[in-house]
Amino acid sequence: MYVALNGHAPWGDVGPEWSDGSLPIVLYRRLGDGYCYDTFQSEELRRRLASKDGHTVEVEYNNFSDFGKERSYNVKSVDGLQLSDGQHTLQDFERFGGQILENTGSSARAADSCR
Repeated sequence: MYVALNGHAPWGDVGPEWSDGSLPIVLYRRLGDGYCYDTFQSEELRRRLASKDGHTVEVEYNNFSDFGKERSYNVKSVDGLQLSDGQHTLQDFERFGGQILENTGSSARAADSCR
């Protein structure tokens, strides 16, 4: 996923500043007619990714499902920094994520999933 340390992604600013005034760290990738993203508040992660701003890093996810239907996910690791081990959180960062669809006039394909 691409790294943006200034809270700015290709579709614009992502979220407000955190309560401490810092900008979100945004990890994003292109998917069909939009982007998938996760944002974090973490000085440890910001320091680790400082030299990778604008470049790509490896991000691993844990996916959880019930009866074959995905119900949730969490971020397992970012650039080798372990954040969780299954459902057990190892690094407790504030974060949120989602999917942004571009206004291209075409509809998103149902198969386009961020996970």
